[in-house]
Amino acid sequence: MTPGRFLLTGLLSLGVGLMSLPVWAAETPLATSGGAPTRGGNPSPVASITDPATPGKSLSLPHTAHIAASDNRAVRRVSTKVDSANYSSATCTGLSTAKASCEFALTGLESGSHTLYARVSDGTSSTVVGRTFEVAASAPPPGTGTTYTPVFSDPRGYYMTKLDRSGPAPVDPSSSVWINDMLRRVALNGVHIYYAHDTAVAKSTDRACTTGGYSYHVPAGFNTDSGGRGGIIDPATNWALGTVNGMTNGCLASVEDAYRVDGNGLASNVVGGAAGNTGHRGAGSARKAVLRDELWQNGAPTSSVGMRMQCSAPIVPDVHGQPFSWPLSGGDAGSRTTEPVPEGVVIRIKRSVDIEAVRTSPEVKAVLHGLQDYGCLVVDGGSAKYFNIIFAENNSFSFPDGNVIGENALAVVPLTSFEFVKGAYDPTNGLTHGSIQFNCRGATGACPP
Repeated sequence: MTPGRFLLTGLLSLGVGLMSLPVWAAETPLATSGGAPTRGGNPSPVASITDPATPGKSLSLPHTAHIAASDNRAVRRVSTKVDSANYSSATCTGLSTAKASCEFALTGLESGSHTLYARVSDGTSSTVVGRTFEVAASAPPPGTGTTYTPVFSDPRGYYMTKLDRSGPAPVDPSSSVWINDMLRRVALNGVHIYYAHDTAVAKSTDRACTTGGYSYHVPAGFNTDSGGRGGIIDPATNWALGTVNGMTNGCLASVEDAYRVDGNGLASNVVGGAAGNTGHRGAGSARKAVLRDELWQNGAPTSSVGMRMQCSAPIVPDVHGQPFSWPLSGGDAGSRTTEPVPEGVVIRIKRSVDIEAVRTSPEVKAVLHGLQDYGCLVVDGGSAKYFNIIFAENNSFSFPDGNVIGENALAVVPLTSFEFVKGAYDPTNGLTHGSIQFNCRGATGACPP
C-alpha cells in the first residue's frame, strides 16, 4: 500500500476532513484517536522520527531508525511498521514515563522508496507520524561476515523481485489441483524443512583457493557434508559455488554450479540468465538453501528472508515424464519419476494470511514473510511424502534467543493457505507465460521469451 493510500484510508475511517492536513509534512500527525488532539482534556502524545532525519533520505540496510515520544503523563506504547506491514512494538527505554526513546531495525527491504510509520499511545489517545526514505541498491561491501545477507544482489533479478511488484502474481489455474494432490499424499500438512548441504559465507580474510578456474575463499573449519556436497558464497570474489567430491588440501575438489553473486541467479542457458552462470537448472546448489545468516543479523532476528527461496515437491514413482517451465531450462526428475507439480512453478502463502498473527518464533516468521512476498521456486522432486523447503546445514537451527527451527516448524501454516502462481511469471519485466505449454526439453534448451 502506498503512503498516499494509507493516509487517505486512515483519514476516512477516522472522519477527519481531508483539507485539515497538508499533503505531507515530515512530523505532522497522520491520525489521532478520535480525530482530535485531546480526549477528555488529555493532550495526545507527541511522536517524532529522528532517524531517518529528513524525508527521502537514502539508507543502506541494515539501518536502525530512532523515534522520540513524549506525553504530559506517560508514554505507554510505541509501535512501528514499514509500508503496509503490521505494526510491531519498537525497542524502547523510558516507557511509562513522560519521555521515551525507541529504536526499530530496518532490514529485508527491497531497494526503492518506503515509508516508516511510528504510532505512540498514552493509553487513552494515540498519534501516528510517517517518514519516507530510500533504500540504496548498492551491494554490501565484501568481507562483512555474518552481517552480509548472502543473496543475489541485482535488485531487478528474478530471486530479488517480489511477486506482486508488477501487479498481482497470476494464480496458476492448476493451483488447487496441485495443492489437493499434495494433501492426499504428504505426511505433513504444511511445509517440511529439508536440511541439505552445508553452505558457508566466505570473507576476504579467509583462505584463498582456485578450483576449475574459479577463485574463492574457504572459511575456517568448512567441509562438505558426508555426501560430498556443500556450497560457498563469496562476496569478495563474486561467486556462489556448489561443490561435489569433497575437499582437497583445504580447497574444493570440484565445482558443480557457479553463479555470479551480482547476477539474477539464473543459469546462463536460461532466458534472462547472467553471463558466466552455469548449470542446467534455474538455480545453483549454493542458493537452494535458507542460511542461518539470513535469519539472524546484528544481534537480532531479521524481519523477512528477502528473496525467492527454493522448494522440492512430492514425486510419484514409476511414472515417466519431466514437466517443467521457465525459468528452468531442464527437469531434474530421474528417468523413472515425475513431479505432478511441474518444476519452475512458484508456491507462496496467500496474501490473505496474517503472518504476524501466527503463533511462532520471529525466526520462523521471517521465513513465512519471505514465502508470502517472494514465494518458493519448485526446483525438483525430493520426496514422495513431503513438500520441502531447503535449509543449509544438517540439523535444526538454533539462535541466541533460544528459539529453534526444527523440521516441522513451518507447518504452523497449512498447505491450504498456499497457492501456486504461474511458473513462467517473470516479475523483472511483467511478462506472463503459460505454466506447461512453454516447456523446454534438454539440458541446454531455451524457453521462449
